[in-house]
Amino acid sequence: MMSEANSKFEFSDHIITYKLNNGMYAVYNNLYTIPVFMDENDLIRIKNNYIDAVEKDILSRSIIITSKDNDLAYISNIKDFYNSKCNKYEYVMFMLTRKCNLKCDYCIEKTNTKDFGNYYISKDVIDCFFENVKNKKIQLEKDATIIFYGGEPLLNIGMIKYILDFKNDFPDFKFTIVTNGTLLSEDIIDLFIENKVNIAVSIDGDRTITNSHRKFKKDMS
Repeated sequence: MMSEANSKFEFSDHIITYKLNNGMYAVYNNLYTIPVFMDENDLIRIKNNYIDAVEKDILSRSIIITSKDNDLAYISNIKDFYNSKCNKYEYVMFMLTRKCNLKCDYCIEKTNTKDFGNYYISKDVIDCFFENVKNKKIQLEKDATIIFYGGEPLLNIGMIKYILDFKNDFPDFKFTIVTNGTLLSEDIIDLFIENKVNIAVSIDGDRTITNSHRKFKKDMS
Protein backbone atom coordinates (compact mmCIF):
# COMPACT_ATOMS: atom_id res chain seq x y z
CA MET A 1 0.00 0.00 0.00
CA MET A 2 1.36 3.41 -0.96
CA SER A 3 2.01 6.01 1.68
CA GLU A 4 0.56 9.48 1.41
CA ALA A 5 2.11 11.84 -1.12
CA ASN A 6 4.90 13.99 0.22
CA SER A 7 4.03 17.66 -0.35
CA LYS A 8 7.62 18.76 0.30
CA PHE A 9 8.81 17.49 -3.07
CA GLU A 10 7.69 17.44 -6.70
CA PHE A 11 8.80 15.86 -9.96
CA SER A 12 10.95 18.23 -12.00
CA ASP A 13 9.57 19.48 -15.33
CA HIS A 14 12.90 18.66 -16.98
CA ILE A 15 12.85 14.89 -16.53
CA ILE A 16 13.65 12.48 -19.37
CA THR A 17 12.90 8.76 -18.97
CA TYR A 18 14.41 6.01 -21.12
CA LYS A 19 13.38 2.38 -20.83
CA LEU A 20 16.30 -0.04 -20.98
CA ASN A 21 16.31 -3.54 -22.46
CA ASN A 22 16.29 -5.10 -19.00
CA GLY A 23 13.04 -3.32 -18.08
CA MET A 24 14.71 -0.77 -15.86
CA TYR A 25 14.46 2.96 -16.53
CA ALA A 26 17.21 5.55 -16.84
CA VAL A 27 15.77 8.76 -15.43
CA TYR A 28 17.53 12.10 -15.54
CA ASN A 29 17.00 15.80 -15.28
CA ASN A 30 18.17 17.17 -18.63
CA LEU A 31 19.70 20.16 -16.89
CA TYR A 32 22.12 17.81 -15.14
CA THR A 33 22.21 14.73 -17.45
CA ILE A 34 23.26 12.35 -14.67
CA PRO A 35 20.90 9.33 -14.72
CA VAL A 36 19.34 7.43 -11.86
CA PHE A 37 18.29 3.85 -12.60
CA MET A 38 15.01 2.52 -11.22
CA ASP A 39 12.24 0.04 -11.95
CA GLU A 40 8.75 0.97 -13.17
CA ASN A 41 7.20 0.85 -9.69
CA ASP A 42 9.71 3.32 -8.33
CA LEU A 43 9.20 5.58 -11.34
CA ILE A 44 5.42 5.63 -10.84
CA ARG A 45 5.85 6.21 -7.13
CA ILE A 46 8.15 9.18 -7.65
CA LYS A 47 6.06 10.71 -10.46
CA ASN A 48 3.05 10.64 -8.14
CA ASN A 49 5.14 12.13 -5.35
CA TYR A 50 4.89 9.11 -3.09
CA ILE A 51 8.21 9.37 -1.30
CA ASP A 52 8.62 7.53 1.98
CA ALA A 53 12.09 8.97 2.54
CA VAL A 54 14.25 11.46 0.68
CA GLU A 55 16.39 9.19 -1.46
CA LYS A 56 19.84 10.64 -1.90
CA ASP A 57 20.26 10.05 -5.64
CA ILE A 58 16.91 11.36 -6.85
CA LEU A 59 17.22 14.49 -4.71
CA SER A 60 20.90 15.24 -5.40
CA ARG A 61 20.38 14.81 -9.15
CA SER A 62 17.16 16.86 -9.11
CA ILE A 63 14.80 14.11 -10.21
CA ILE A 64 12.64 15.49 -7.42
CA ILE A 65 12.86 19.08 -6.25
CA THR A 66 11.48 21.09 -3.38
CA SER A 67 10.32 23.89 -5.69
CA LYS A 68 10.24 24.89 -9.36
CA ASP A 69 12.66 27.59 -8.27
CA ASN A 70 15.33 24.88 -7.90
CA ASP A 71 15.38 24.29 -11.65
CA LEU A 72 15.12 27.99 -12.45
CA ALA A 73 18.07 28.73 -10.19
CA TYR A 74 20.15 26.04 -11.87
CA ILE A 75 19.23 27.38 -15.32
CA SER A 76 20.38 30.81 -14.14
CA ASN A 77 23.63 29.30 -12.88
CA ILE A 78 24.20 27.56 -16.23
CA LYS A 79 23.60 30.84 -18.05
CA ASP A 80 26.01 32.71 -15.75
CA PHE A 81 28.64 29.99 -16.14
CA TYR A 82 28.60 30.03 -19.93
CA ASN A 83 28.44 33.79 -20.05
CA SER A 84 31.62 33.83 -17.98
CA LYS A 85 33.32 31.28 -20.23
CA CYS A 86 32.50 32.69 -23.62
CA ASN A 87 31.56 36.05 -25.03
CA LYS A 88 29.45 34.94 -27.96
CA TYR A 89 27.70 31.83 -29.19
CA GLU A 90 28.75 30.23 -32.47
CA TYR A 91 25.82 27.82 -32.85
CA VAL A 92 22.08 27.96 -32.19
CA MET A 93 19.91 24.86 -32.56
CA PHE A 94 16.17 25.26 -33.16
CA MET A 95 14.11 22.20 -32.20
CA LEU A 96 11.42 22.86 -34.81
CA THR A 97 9.26 19.87 -33.87
CA ARG A 98 9.39 16.66 -31.88
CA LYS A 99 7.36 14.87 -34.58
CA CYS A 100 8.94 12.61 -37.17
CA ASN A 101 7.63 10.71 -40.18
CA LEU A 102 9.89 7.73 -39.40
CA LYS A 103 10.03 5.33 -36.47
CA CYS A 104 13.68 4.25 -36.44
CA ASP A 105 14.19 1.43 -33.96
CA TYR A 106 17.18 3.11 -32.28
CA CYS A 107 15.80 6.66 -32.00
CA ILE A 108 16.14 8.21 -28.54
CA GLU A 109 13.55 10.90 -29.32
CA LYS A 110 10.69 8.40 -29.57
CA THR A 111 10.78 7.89 -25.79
CA ASN A 112 9.76 11.53 -25.29
CA THR A 113 6.70 11.66 -27.57
CA LYS A 114 4.28 11.10 -24.68
CA ASP A 115 5.72 14.09 -22.86
CA PHE A 116 6.05 16.45 -25.83
CA GLY A 117 3.29 15.20 -28.16
CA ASN A 118 2.91 17.17 -31.38
CA TYR A 119 5.24 19.98 -30.30
CA TYR A 120 6.03 22.61 -32.92
CA ILE A 121 8.09 25.70 -32.23
CA SER A 122 6.04 28.89 -32.48
CA LYS A 123 6.65 32.20 -34.25
CA ASP A 124 6.57 33.91 -30.85
CA VAL A 125 9.62 31.93 -29.76
CA ILE A 126 11.49 32.77 -32.97
CA ASP A 127 10.55 36.45 -32.79
CA CYS A 128 11.63 36.64 -29.16
CA PHE A 129 14.97 35.01 -29.98
CA PHE A 130 15.88 37.32 -32.83
CA GLU A 131 14.65 40.38 -30.92
CA ASN A 132 17.04 39.44 -28.11
CA VAL A 133 19.84 39.02 -30.64
CA LYS A 134 19.13 42.48 -32.05
CA ASN A 135 19.08 43.95 -28.54
CA LYS A 136 22.37 42.21 -27.70
CA LYS A 137 20.73 40.28 -24.87
CA ILE A 138 21.84 37.14 -26.70
CA GLN A 139 25.38 37.47 -27.99
CA LEU A 140 26.09 35.61 -31.23
CA GLU A 141 29.12 35.55 -33.44
CA LYS A 142 28.63 37.58 -36.61
CA ASP A 143 28.73 34.37 -38.70
CA ALA A 144 26.88 32.15 -36.22
CA THR A 145 25.34 28.92 -37.50
CA ILE A 146 21.61 28.28 -37.11
CA ILE A 147 20.80 24.56 -37.03
CA PHE A 148 17.34 23.23 -37.90
CA TYR A 149 16.69 20.09 -35.86
CA GLY A 150 13.90 17.79 -34.72
CA GLY A 151 12.18 15.26 -34.79
CA GLU A 152 12.11 15.78 -38.52
CA PRO A 153 12.50 19.54 -39.10
CA LEU A 154 11.06 19.39 -42.63
CA LEU A 155 7.67 18.67 -41.05
CA ASN A 156 7.81 22.35 -40.07
CA ILE A 157 9.01 23.77 -43.39
CA GLY A 158 6.91 26.91 -42.84
CA MET A 159 8.96 27.83 -39.79
CA ILE A 160 12.21 27.14 -41.66
CA LYS A 161 11.12 29.66 -44.30
CA TYR A 162 10.14 32.10 -41.57
CA ILE A 163 13.56 31.87 -39.93
CA LEU A 164 15.36 32.22 -43.25
CA ASP A 165 13.59 35.56 -43.74
CA PHE A 166 15.75 36.93 -40.91
CA LYS A 167 18.77 36.64 -43.22
CA ASN A 168 18.14 40.24 -44.28
CA ASP A 169 18.91 41.33 -40.71
CA PHE A 170 21.79 38.88 -40.24
CA PRO A 171 23.35 38.36 -43.69
CA ASP A 172 26.42 36.57 -42.34
CA PHE A 173 24.50 33.87 -40.48
CA LYS A 174 24.95 30.33 -41.79
CA PHE A 175 22.26 27.66 -41.80
CA THR A 176 22.33 23.87 -41.51
CA ILE A 177 19.54 21.32 -41.39
CA VAL A 178 19.77 17.81 -39.90
CA THR A 179 17.17 15.69 -41.70
CA ASN A 180 16.35 12.10 -42.59
CA GLY A 181 16.06 13.33 -46.19
CA THR A 182 12.76 11.61 -47.00
CA LEU A 183 10.81 14.87 -47.35
CA LEU A 184 13.31 16.71 -49.54
CA SER A 185 11.73 17.94 -52.77
CA GLU A 186 13.03 19.99 -55.68
CA ASP A 187 11.33 23.10 -54.31
CA ILE A 188 12.88 22.62 -50.89
CA ILE A 189 16.31 21.93 -52.37
CA ASP A 190 16.00 25.09 -54.48
CA LEU A 191 15.08 27.02 -51.33
CA PHE A 192 18.15 25.68 -49.53
CA ILE A 193 20.44 26.43 -52.47
CA GLU A 194 19.11 29.98 -52.67
CA ASN A 195 19.71 30.51 -48.95
CA LYS A 196 22.94 28.48 -48.78
CA VAL A 197 21.53 26.01 -46.26
CA ASN A 198 23.88 23.08 -45.64
CA ILE A 199 22.09 19.73 -45.59
CA ALA A 200 23.15 16.95 -43.20
CA VAL A 201 21.30 13.71 -43.99
CA SER A 202 21.21 10.93 -41.41
CA ILE A 203 21.80 7.47 -42.84
CA ASP A 204 22.87 4.20 -41.22
CA GLY A 205 24.88 2.59 -43.99
CA ASP A 206 24.01 1.02 -47.32
CA ARG A 207 20.40 0.62 -48.54
CA THR A 208 19.86 -2.72 -46.78
CA ILE A 209 21.15 -1.56 -43.40
CA THR A 210 19.37 1.78 -43.58
CA ASN A 211 16.02 0.27 -44.56
CA SER A 212 16.23 -2.37 -41.83
CA HIS A 213 16.22 0.32 -39.13
CA ARG A 214 14.24 3.18 -40.67
CA LYS A 215 10.51 2.54 -41.13
CA PHE A 216 7.82 5.01 -42.15
CA LYS A 217 5.00 5.66 -39.74
CA LYS A 218 1.77 4.32 -41.20
CA ASP A 219 -0.12 7.59 -40.67
CA MET A 220 2.61 9.73 -42.25
CA SER A 221 4.01 7.58 -45.08
